Amino acid sequence: MVEASVSCARCPHWVRRFHSHHAAITAGAGSASSSAYGGAGGLGTNGGNGGNATSTATASITTGAASASSNASGGNGGQSPGNNGFGGAGGSANATATSTASANNPATASAAAIGGNGGTGVNEGNPGVTGGAGGVATATASGTSGNGAVNVTASVQGGNGGLTVQGFASRAGSVSLTNAVSGSTSGFLTLNQNASGGNGGNTGLGDPGVAGSANSTLTVNDTRASSLTVSTMATGGQGGAEHLEGAFGGFANASTVVTGVGNVTGQSSATGGQGGGCGFDCVNGGDGNNATASTTVTAGGHANASSTATGGAGGDTNSIGFAFGGRGGSATAAATALGDTGDVNASSTAQGGAGGSVETGRGGRGRGGNGGNATSTASATATATGGNSATALSYATAGAGGSGVTSFPPVPANGTAGTANATSNAMAVGGGQASAQAVASGASAGQAQATAQSNFGNFTSVQATSTSPVSGPTTAASAVAQAGGFISLTNALIAGQSFSVVSGSGSPVTVANGSMGGARRAYRSPIRKA
Repeated sequence: MVEASVSCARCPHWVRRFHSHHAAITAGAGSASSSAYGGAGGLGTNGGNGGNATSTATASITTGAASASSNASGGNGGQSPGNNGFGGAGGSANATATSTASANNPATASAAAIGGNGGTGVNEGNPGVTGGAGGVATATASGTSGNGAVNVTASVQGGNGGLTVQGFASRAGSVSLTNAVSGSTSGFLTLNQNASGGNGGNTGLGDPGVAGSANSTLTVNDTRASSLTVSTMATGGQGGAEHLEGAFGGFANASTVVTGVGNVTGQSSATGGQGGGCGFDCVNGGDGNNATASTTVTAGGHANASSTATGGAGGDTNSIGFAFGGRGGSATAAATALGDTGDVNASSTAQGGAGGSVETGRGGRGRGGNGGNATSTASATATATGGNSATALSYATAGAGGSGVTSFPPVPANGTAGTANATSNAMAVGGGQASAQAVASGASAGQAQATAQSNFGNFTSVQATSTSPVSGPTTAASAVAQAGGFISLTNALIAGQSFSVVSGSGSPVTVANGSMGGARRAYRSPIRKA
């Protein structure tokens, strides 16, 4: 094994400004490892900026497994030790990893970059003083093999915004990855792309720092892999805190679009940043930010798509006066799967962020923040003529309202829960079973709707549709359709649920439907004889 690494935590001043490292391997089984660290900014009237870092690792071999690992960390910004001094900005970081193997040998590539944190600023009478901005980060990774397993990951983390004793706390580092990973093999291929925004800086008196946003978007069109798994993740940073108000959290977006000739799995996960809290004389907690997750899978074989979105929670307050908890962020999730010769599954989950609460330990009063809305959509289509199944599951949970207290004696003044809407659609073109379930819960308003359709042989279509308006803590709608054979509702019924089951063959169509507090509809289009 050949391995190389370098550290630059305490480099001379000129190196502290920028540091790069490259490690390479070109023959024989082994690995290449590279690490680079930007130096910390120095102390002064104003803190110095942190150093940038660039790391590159390359492994290209003729025999055996290949592995490349690259890590880069930007230096932290320097602090101002005296009065009226600015904090230094965090350094940027860039990491690149490339791994190439041949024949049936595996290849692994991993690149990770972390932006430096902003330095602390000190204000004694100068309102323009700020903490240092958090550093940005970028990463790319790729892997190649003949028919061996290939695993590729790129991850980035934005730096945190700098603090201030008094003044303007600084903005955190936002990050964005677009098609930062790639790979090629006729065997198993796994691609992962992760992005996390930094946290906003805190301040004792002034403006809290805005959180960093995160975006991870990946489009893959593969024509070789027998099995393909693609994943994106995005997490927004937390808003900064101040005694009067909290800053809002960072927005998060994750998007995966993948097409493959074999079995394909696509995943997306997004989490909005939490709002910042505030202190003894707080007025407003920071709002949690929104999250969107979207996955689209098209497969020659089995297709599996899943998306999860979680809105950021609103910031809490702990005041001696009257205050408002931050609002929860909304969540939107969508998953679409299309399979040619295999079973198809689509699953989507959306969770609205909880509203911030008003703490009463200091005798304060106030209203809790409203919960975030949740919208979830799942769609599955099986196109094969061999009776493959299509299953679509959609779950939406509204964010709960934060707790609050007003008047004397105390009277609850809780925030309002968000809305929840869940929709699922399943279609089995080749006569297999199509199953759809949608569940909406914890909401002030909304509905769940499920539609299943199966097409085959003598039937133009057999379709079941079920709809339930939100009427309690959990409302579900289920629909199952199959052209031919006998089917039953596989999930136990719950209060507020509507369901519809349809099965047809050459004999008269069988229909079973009902309601536990919701509406339902089931029908079969006219039979066409062969």
